[in-house]
Amino acid sequence: MEPPDYPATIASLLHHAVAAHGEREFVVSGEARTTFAQAERGSAQLAARLLAAGIGKGTRVGILMPNTPDWAVVFLAVTRIGALAVLISTTYQRRDLAHVLRHGDIDTLFMAGKFLNHDYVARLEEIAPELRGQEGVGDLRCPSLPLLRRVYVWGAWPGWGRSAEELLEWRPAAGDELLRAVEAQVTPADLCLVIYTSGSTAAPKGIVHAHGPIVRRPHIVRGQKMYEADDRLLQLGPFCWVGGVLSLLWALEIGLCVVCPPDPKTETVVATIAREKPTRIQAQPGQIKLLRAHPGVAAMDPATVRFLDGERGADGELIAEDRFSRGLGMTETVAMHSLELWGEMAPDKVGAFGRGAPDIERRIRDPETGDWLGPDREGELWVRGPGVLNGLYKEDRAEVFDADGFYPTGDRCRIDADGFLYFLGRSGEMIKTGGANVSPREVEAAIEAYPEVEEAGVFALPGEGHDQMVAAVVIVRPGTKLSPDDLRQRLRGEISAFKIPKLVFVETYEATPRTRSGKLDKRQFAKAVIAGERGPAAVAYPPR
Repeated sequence: MEPPDYPATIASLLHHAVAAHGEREFVVSGEARTTFAQAERGSAQLAARLLAAGIGKGTRVGILMPNTPDWAVVFLAVTRIGALAVLISTTYQRRDLAHVLRHGDIDTLFMAGKFLNHDYVARLEEIAPELRGQEGVGDLRCPSLPLLRRVYVWGAWPGWGRSAEELLEWRPAAGDELLRAVEAQVTPADLCLVIYTSGSTAAPKGIVHAHGPIVRRPHIVRGQKMYEADDRLLQLGPFCWVGGVLSLLWALEIGLCVVCPPDPKTETVVATIAREKPTRIQAQPGQIKLLRAHPGVAAMDPATVRFLDGERGADGELIAEDRFSRGLGMTETVAMHSLELWGEMAPDKVGAFGRGAPDIERRIRDPETGDWLGPDREGELWVRGPGVLNGLYKEDRAEVFDADGFYPTGDRCRIDADGFLYFLGRSGEMIKTGGANVSPREVEAAIEAYPEVEEAGVFALPGEGHDQMVAAVVIVRPGTKLSPDDLRQRLRGEISAFKIPKLVFVETYEATPRTRSGKLDKRQFAKAVIAGERGPAAVAYPPR
């Protein structure tokens, strides 16, 4: 795909969307819905109010909200005037939320008062108790959050907060002249957003992107998905993560509608499918498998849930599971850095994630020597190019990139002579056992090939001395059974003996720890095993 023929800024993308798609639905969540034209007008009114309050280019504005049309309106209002949108996960508890609010230099915060079992008003007062003494004082002054000046809240708001609904209902006295003049000062090189990644091993880190990559990258890699304007995309991931942002950007460019369940409960998702009739889905494979097995989905007209059958190629036929790749990307590259048209792999490339996107250079480096490696050599993937992050918030560029501008992904990969990338696991996950290396991803793929298995996670447990033990947690599909002994017996005929997990824990999806993006948290599971908090009573750790 060629880059867009308009300036690569959010404001230009939004004006393109209104001109091309106008009255088509943009974002739907329960009873709340907005068209592209309504989102433009709503964000223009909010942008004018932000400018009147002194919020403008470079101001850090936090967004702590579930997926709603209002989330999209706030994001568009903030970014079209050159302010920096800081996307905050709705799953954050006190520690991570405090870190992001302080580390992200949040000046203005838009947040839901409550969502699911989260009370964000109470959580903010835990982080900054001095807020309770600032009712009606105007701009906030909190040593605990020294740069925070105002908080707009959906629902009941505290005395130190302000009503977000009233803010959105405000109509500017002046016309669009000032807004247009401000938008004209925003360039593709200006910073656009910060996305904080999971803090499972350390405090969340802020990935910084400029307008240019945010607008260009989804356009460049659109061929991997081949969405159409008539598509209704069921979005199960949150907008605060890169996959959610990507869906909104695709919608603005293509004209599709993003359909969001009001909450992530399976029953709510099933009801949303019945009401909104989506045609595509953006979700983790485990979530899709759960929906397929749900009685409510089974009772629907097969045509309504056709999108759950799997991905289809250019001919409309289903792509065989072993021939399909979702592509490989990361928050740091906005979208996929490795992909294939329609996601379909040739028979001799099964297991690959595709060739490189044209705006990102990929190279494999030996993690021990630092040398660049040739075709089919295993090592760490490094990337550079205009599609890669600007940097990490508050980190020196020399600590983020090498001298030639390459960024270390932490992914262990190989690239064959034809440019197809194979993902072998995270660099830190490689298991050393009996003097040999075991790639967790290789063992996971073998386990996930069995029909009873919904998801598998392979990880290391401490063995004797410096050796490690291969272990696995296996999530079985509802209504099926699989014992650890049966699984190990099957694997004996498929992978080398030293790769077969010595300990296997069979669990349900709901019983396993998850990261904020919904992925199986193998690190937390391993910690629980070591602490004696996980596993069947028949299995003791350490094994005798």
